[in-house]
Amino acid sequence: MMAIFCIDAYSQNCSLTGNKDQWKAVFVTNGQVYFGKIASETSKTVVLRSVYYLQVQQVSTQPGGKTVSSQSQYNILRLEDAIYRPTSEIRINRDQVLFIESLQSNSDVIKTIQKLSSVKK
Repeated sequence: MMAIFCIDAYSQNCSLTGNKDQWKAVFVTNGQVYFGKIASETSKTVVLRSVYYLQVQQVSTQPGGKTVSSQSQYNILRLEDAIYRPTSEIRINRDQVLFIESLQSNSDVIKTIQKLSSVKK
């Protein structure tokens, strides 16, 4: 991955993520993780397109009425399928971004996104 570092924090085009066609995982301060391709960046915002997000649910097994174990179940959901029907683009304030990771082409996240894209409404 090529990284471009900003010397001037107030630059209008401050890119920290390199290749804009690569899938990224964007971790934000509220604990949410978004997956998408970076459409644009400034020193103040990161704009993602083709956005998916991670939903985590706690699943408990309760034989005999007692909780024996709790497991996390992970789902990847398309942003545009949310009940309020947003577009598949999101603008995130850069001060809310903890870090951004590039995903490898063989990532299970990318494979799931490809499956979801093939059954798009």
